Amino acid sequence: MAPMKAMKAVKARAKTMTKGALAEALATETGLKKSECNKVVESLAKVATTQVKSAGKFVLPGLCMIKSRQKAATKAGKRMAFGKEISCKAQPAKTIVEAVPVSALKKSMLASLLAVSAFDCCSLWPWVSHGRGCKQP
Repeated sequence: MAPMKAMKAVKARAKTMTKGALAEALATETGLKKSECNKVVESLAKVATTQVKSAGKFVLPGLCMIKSRQKAATKAGKRMAFGKEISCKAQPAKTIVEAVPVSALKKSMLASLLAVSAFDCCSLWPWVSHGRGCKQP
């Protein structure tokens, strides 16, 4: 058996913001107490949960849209995968919850990327057509 290759070191990512850190950031931004901001975050989570369960969709304006959908059940049987026949078990139907960024967030991320970078995006990526007036070659 061949020896295993050494795994590459994974680049350390920035830590995600915790609920307490989010409450602290909201408190400093708005001037409210941290405990009040914590209650607001908890109530927002409750409202979002009930809306996704009842209506199937919840939108945080300027941030994201949370949707739920039904994934159909699959029958047991044999399927072709990678040129081989594989026997598959039956899978039950599932409810899948997805979060999709809103267009405003995508546009702001693209604008910040273009502001930070010092290159002409349309010359590098000819398929980008965002109407920013980049110099065309």
